[in-house]
Amino acid sequence: MQVSDLNRRYKVFVPLLVLLGVVIRIAIAISFKHGDGDPYAWQRVANALEHRQNFYLMGWLGCPVWAILCGCFLLIQKTLGLSGIASFHVIVTCFLTIVDLAFSWVLYRTFGLAAGLLYFLAPTVMVVTGFQTQPETFALFLGFLAFLYLRKEAIQPNRENQVCATLLLALSLLIKADLIFFPFWLLFWSALGSLKKRIFICFIPICLLVLSFIPFVHDPQVFVVLKHNVSEHTAAFPGVVYALMDLVAPRNLWEQLFQWVPILNGIKFIWFCLMMGTGILVARKSPENMFFYFVIAMIAFTPCMWAYHLAIATSACAIFNRRWSFLLFLFFGGLLEIGRLPLSTFPVHDLSGQWYLGFFTLSQQRAPGFSPLLDLLWFNNNFRAQLLLLVILFKDLLFSNRKASESTVACNLEHVSS
Repeated sequence: MQVSDLNRRYKVFVPLLVLLGVVIRIAIAISFKHGDGDPYAWQRVANALEHRQNFYLMGWLGCPVWAILCGCFLLIQKTLGLSGIASFHVIVTCFLTIVDLAFSWVLYRTFGLAAGLLYFLAPTVMVVTGFQTQPETFALFLGFLAFLYLRKEAIQPNRENQVCATLLLALSLLIKADLIFFPFWLLFWSALGSLKKRIFICFIPICLLVLSFIPFVHDPQVFVVLKHNVSEHTAAFPGVVYALMDLVAPRNLWEQLFQWVPILNGIKFIWFCLMMGTGILVARKSPENMFFYFVIAMIAFTPCMWAYHLAIATSACAIFNRRWSFLLFLFFGGLLEIGRLPLSTFPVHDLSGQWYLGFFTLSQQRAPGFSPLLDLLWFNNNFRAQLLLLVILFKDLLFSNRKASESTVACNLEHVSS
């Protein structure tokens, strides 16, 4: 039997696997135990928008465009004659499932069938779509499309590529600003053209993001609410950066050292510096895979680690699917997300205040005398997955002697062009 015949035989099962991924997402949404969660936040924002209220006074931290989409979901719900949080949750899940399908299709056309299926069937993505209904995957998809246009621009400069990439990147930030540092990385990518051109691509999306908040900041109380919620959001679930810095010096000392920095506090300023340093290394070593290294670095260095952040790095795992380290990340991330489901049989409460299905913690109690770092390493899958991403970054960017073309997956430019 020829290899092509064998591939055709296996492709028969692809629609079944895709259908399985869709069913799992919807099933998770239907089985959701409705308490206080993200779907409730989306519904509250939609109700505020319907009554023409400023949703930022409710403690909303998201971007305006996602709030508008929540209003559209509420409109669809009422058009269908439905009510309640359960049906609203399913509508949001259906929309994000369509986004996941589109993202997986683009990954398939660009990097092959394994990349598309691995992303669509990854537990880190399915749980985020069906359970948490976070817009991370939507913003990531738009950012990836922008990156494809940028790769075409680096190879064959064209005004259309530049405009499409800039607008898609701006829309990604307007959905959720997870890729806020990515435009700065583009400043280091010399193949994109002159510095003036790179500055244009970098700052137009950020300027549009800032302008989108103007209609909502007429009330001074909005700034108080945003500052309070951002500080609480950052301090609630510390990541690797927080833990390592705590080993060196108390956190308040770090804040005092960088109190001269405008806008960013000390921890976020260090995060920004780590991201920019990594961007310079990536631009020199592997600019053709800049987007995937960015999502790895963003999750590896983030000072505020939430479970749904792991879905962001899953796209890179789908691309580099032949590396055991990325498969190991998917394993830890899958355990982490499955443990968050209300159907979990063995939830484990770790130090970060969330419920997880721990790898070593099904029958163990916290050992007294552990250092905070060892404690996190032993009891927190979230922390382990983040640390694994750090190891991958250092291995690829600092200690690998292979050329970029040999150590990364080459993109099929014909598929990208189509």
